[in-house]
Amino acid sequence: MAHISFLNRIKFYICLAVPVILLKATFAAGYVMPSDQLLDFMCNNFKKVRTVSIVYSTFQTSGINERVFTEQIWLESPDRFSVKALDRMGNRDTVSPDLLYGQLFVMNSSERIERLLLSLGVDISQSSYTRVDGVISIMIGEKGADTPKLIIEKERFLPLLISYRIPGEGALVTVTFRDYQKTVSGWHPFEIIYKKGDSFTEKYTVQSIEENIPVNTLPMSKNPEYQLPPKAEPEKVTPEPSPVNSEADTEHLQDVLKTYEEQYR
Repeated sequence: MAHISFLNRIKFYICLAVPVILLKATFAAGYVMPSDQLLDFMCNNFKKVRTVSIVYSTFQTSGINERVFTEQIWLESPDRFSVKALDRMGNRDTVSPDLLYGQLFVMNSSERIERLLLSLGVDISQSSYTRVDGVISIMIGEKGADTPKLIIEKERFLPLLISYRIPGEGALVTVTFRDYQKTVSGWHPFEIIYKKGDSFTEKYTVQSIEENIPVNTLPMSKNPEYQLPPKAEPEKVTPEPSPVNSEADTEHLQDVLKTYEEQYR
């Protein structure tokens, strides 16, 4: 009997513990960090990186054509860049990728990244959990394969993927960041895959990287300053004039004048 009583007590405690564990799991899974806080943590990883020079080995696929060449790219905070071919095969004769994603890896404020995301169609009011290659991450933007979004690793707050549509162009750009390594002043992905639509892909493998070197003597270009869509102005409602009863107003005015005349006689 004592043995049965002991088992019953264990069952009782288990029944009490299970709802508490499930309740805690529900709260833990339900909270998702808002985008502004998430971007603050992400930008903190690159707050010391004013400039960066990177030598890439680039593998390009465009339709049925494939090419391999080497390039050097300079990025300067907040949105300036320069590209130089390091071999004869580096001259681009097909689609050239943009370097908007480079702004994620140099010193920037979270407010500026928010404006950039908004201009690229990312809904920064939405954030949700997701996975990229099995890594738990947080996604800023709408769910869906063809929607603009930014996905950030939950543990280290490093960008893993960004997708967007360049204003004036229809194709969706998707850039995936892999093989992060710690640098002297921050972090950088040593493998980047850039896809534009279904027919253009470039894979960049970092050969060397230097941070915070002078770039004042380089001919730098500037990323386009995309403007946010103008907010719709509220419709101006002109109040209708209140109806005027001219006869009643006239009688009231005469009564007032008569009262003043009687007081001052």
